[in-house]
Amino acid sequence: MFRSTVQRLPLPSSQCVARRFIATQTTPIRTKTTAVDPDSLWSTSDWSPAQVRPYKDKSTLELLNSYTVFKLCEFPPLVSMTPMMINIAEKTGTKFVMNGVVKNTFFKHFCGGETISEVLPTMTKLKSRNMGSILDLAMEADMDADADPTPAKAKEVSTHILNLMKESVDIAAENPGSFIAAKVTAYVPPTVLLRWTNTLKLVEDAFLAAKDSEGFTSRAKLLGELNKTFPALKASHLSSLGKDESAKLDWISVSDYFTFANTAIRSGILTTLPKGTNELLQPVSSATDFETLDLVFADLDALFTHGAKQQVKIMVDAEQTYFQRAIDDVALELSRRYNRNGDVVCFNTYQQYLKDGLHRMKLDIERAERAGWTFGCKIVRGAYMVSERERAAEMGYADPINATIADTHASYNAAIDHLLSKLPQKIEFVIASHNKGSVAKTVAAMQKSGVPADSKQIAFAQLMGMQDGTSFALAKNGYRCFKYVPYGPIDVTIPYLLRRAQENSSVLGGVGEDKRELVAEIKRRAGAKN
Repeated sequence: MFRSTVQRLPLPSSQCVARRFIATQTTPIRTKTTAVDPDSLWSTSDWSPAQVRPYKDKSTLELLNSYTVFKLCEFPPLVSMTPMMINIAEKTGTKFVMNGVVKNTFFKHFCGGETISEVLPTMTKLKSRNMGSILDLAMEADMDADADPTPAKAKEVSTHILNLMKESVDIAAENPGSFIAAKVTAYVPPTVLLRWTNTLKLVEDAFLAAKDSEGFTSRAKLLGELNKTFPALKASHLSSLGKDESAKLDWISVSDYFTFANTAIRSGILTTLPKGTNELLQPVSSATDFETLDLVFADLDALFTHGAKQQVKIMVDAEQTYFQRAIDDVALELSRRYNRNGDVVCFNTYQQYLKDGLHRMKLDIERAERAGWTFGCKIVRGAYMVSERERAAEMGYADPINATIADTHASYNAAIDHLLSKLPQKIEFVIASHNKGSVAKTVAAMQKSGVPADSKQIAFAQLMGMQDGTSFALAKNGYRCFKYVPYGPIDVTIPYLLRRAQENSSVLGGVGEDKRELVAEIKRRAGAKN
């Protein structure tokens, strides 16, 4: 069972507050860097923690708080015990005590604040050190198989989210070059995304059965395979697929056609699987799902219209694989609409810990090249490994996650190579990674190819409060680097942080380097006083 966690949040403070905090800030002079081998990058003077001093702007009290947080992160049982502790606090009426403790420890280190006005000082501090911000309203939705909102109710929720997110865009616009992050599950009911993902998977299965050894099929052969699952689908539904009936169709052309935005196919792909099929594998069976998609997509479209007007870029976050095909479908439609004439507003996210992560990214780059829109993406390793593997084992399908961490590293680095190979074509991408090897590899490749450090086509990103040495070293040397800055009311953000901690316990447990740099800064200050 899954449960909706999207909550109504109060509208943040007005953007006039942003101007008061940000308009007076200056950008530091960028330091010119020289080409180095990636294996030695972090030991060179301009990149070493001793020179960068990532924590020099923190007060001593803040340093001690961050040190405490990192020490707690190295205690895995704490993460597993937290849900029980939250439950006890709720039952005993002491939740306010726990919220207070979390807000003054973990929340202070990993989050920007509860409201937009609280986030502004964080953005200002980052900007003073040549860092950008990715504003991330800390909300997402899981799914309850028994809870299907009506289209009107879904629209009410998505419009509320739109109003919150438009305020984020306005604040980001006050700090030129900033991003915001958007989760499709905050807009589209997860049950709808699940069913549409299942439908798209059935379409792909039909294509795989129909394609020849070279990866092509004909319209008639594809229809024959599709009819095994979608008996209502007729030749007339596919009349616009390909130039004519004899055209060779590959997966890009087929998947571009079978999108929620193509209203011509909808009546033909409503279907149900046989009795006994797990409810979580059922496809779209009612036109109500499409009605809901149309209503809430209008709000997503309005968000991107606002982002384009304010010159703010929007990252569509990756989520669980059982939603991802539908999320990709939405992101691709937004990319077609807003990534034009060399400009990128929509950045889709590709998780390289997935076995198909690199392949899907390459396909979508080719998709953009064929259609003439500009490709934008963020690449990450991934954040749902535990839950993905548990679900695959429970439901009896193949584990979608790479077998080893080495496979994920290889996929991630191959993605970097492929993206760099596309320069200087019209493409923009964000290397979102806490892995110093991947960052150094990208920096070295940029230097070798003569790509400027401040190229508008490449950016780096890390989570707030993690790998600050990497982030500030990039910024100090003139590279475009951003921090993901989560924010939101503490009641919403605690579950959000807990989910991230549960999914990233190995990352949180590997904070030794951050802790060492904190200790070095504390000792430096203690020595200066003696």
